[in-house]
Parts: sequence; structure tokens; C-alpha cells
Amino acid sequence: MTRRLFSSLPSSLVPAEPATTLTDLFLAAQTFSYAARLRKGPAWAHKSGRLWALAFVAAGIAALAGAVVHALTEERTPRLRGGLWKIVGLATSLGSAAMLAAGALAALRRPYRGALLAFAAVKFVIASVATWRLGDFLYIIVDYAASMVILLALQARQWRRSPAASWLTGGVLVSFLAAGIQQSGLTLHKHFNYNDLYHVVQMAGFHLLYAGVKRVGDREG
Repeated sequence: MTRRLFSSLPSSLVPAEPATTLTDLFLAAQTFSYAARLRKGPAWAHKSGRLWALAFVAAGIAALAGAVVHALTEERTPRLRGGLWKIVGLATSLGSAAMLAAGALAALRRPYRGALLAFAAVKFVIASVATWRLGDFLYIIVDYAASMVILLALQARQWRRSPAASWLTGGVLVSFLAAGIQQSGLTLHKHFNYNDLYHVVQMAGFHLLYAGVKRVGDREG
């Protein structure tokens, strides 16, 4: 199907990985849309809501950079792809830090809130520097996983008090499922590989997270 979408284009304009490029673009459009909706909604009145919007913007930037990477051939543009992967890593790390900070603001009181906010900031700096200097995506994976595990624990802590907890928990769990699919190498079709399936499942995870953010009972006051 994706091949047919590009059949009328010159071969030089056809993405190297059509399905992966398209699903990345869909993911970017989704997350940018969620950020815009939060900007116009009641969640924007709270710092946690604004941090979630930042997280969705960061996810959109990562997906957009990823789409360009998968559209380019590795043989012709190795340096450009390398730079774009760094942007993917930095944006992913920023998004995970924003999610963690938003969770801290919504679920914790002082002094625990301040400690977790400081941890999120330090973690972001370490992961970003390591990714930029060493070019190893492993640091971003560990950084993102740590944020998700802590966010999951925060939702468990306020399960009965917050109408958002179940949605955010579902979003985190689906995101873990998506990451597992990406790492498994599961391929459903020769033109729809594990990266494509990962993007689709992650879109479901982001939808659950967005649905939860709209229900966050912010306790910043």
C-alpha cells in the first residue's frame, strides 16, 4: 500500500523506508495535535498540563526527525542521518523529563516534588550529553524507561484519588508494549516491519496519555 502511494513520484523522491516514514509522520501529527489541544484547554492553566504539552511537542519533533531519517538512504547521507538521530535522542529525552516533571507536580507535595523535579532535570542533562557526545542511543532508552517506571509508580500511588491514573497507567503500559515490539524485530509484512508496528502501537499509547492528561487532578496548589 505504501509503495503504491509513492508510485507516481520519481525514484529519487521515494522514501528509503516508505511505511516507517509515513507512520513516523502520523505520529508527529498526532502528538503536535495533542499539544495544540492542551494549549487551548483547561489543562494549560496548570504547570503539569504545560509540561505534558511540552512532552508531546518533543515527541513530535523526535517523530519528525525520525521520518526524515527513514526517508534517507544511509549510504548517501550518513552524516545527516547521524545528526538527525541525535535530534531524535535529545527530543525523546526532553519528552521523558517533561512527563516525569508533570507527574511529580500532579502527584507529589514538597519536599518529594522538588527532589523528583531535580532528578528529572539531572537525568535529562546526563542522557543528553551522553547521547550527543557518544552517539549511543542506549542512554536514551534507559533514560526513557526510568521516567516511565517512575511515572507508573506515581499513578499507582494516586490510583483511587485521580481519574487520570488509569488512563496514564494504560498509556505507559502500551508504550512499554510498543518498545518491546520495536526491540523484538517482529515483522508482519515485508513492507510493514517492527518499526512501523511500534509507531502504530505507540500512537495508541500517546492517545491514552493524552486522555489521562485531560483528567489530571492537579495538586500544585
